Amino acid sequence: MPFDFAKCLDDGRHLQAQRASDDALLQFFRREGASMFESVRLIQQLKAITLSEAQALVHFSTTWADQREGHEQLQDTFAEALLQLGGVEVKNSTEHEGD
Repeated sequence: MPFDFAKCLDDGRHLQAQRASDDALLQFFRREGASMFESVRLIQQLKAITLSEAQALVHFSTTWADQREGHEQLQDTFAEALLQLGGVEVKNSTEHEGD
């Protein structure tokens, strides 16, 4: 069965109303079949936060810790490709200040 974004968002609202933690929400999304990127969109909408805030929240969560290294490599590859195309340098949204 394909992932149902709208249903997951609605169920997430119910969990949020029950004061579920951010990580509990992310665990629920992942169990329901949400990808890391879908989890970013879901948590961004539920918490009414910026995209970069949602990316950092998901990236540094315990729920997605097993995907962190691969995600960082993908972002680095994407940033390098943009630079090679003559684009603008991209700051990795998953880096903490002072890293």
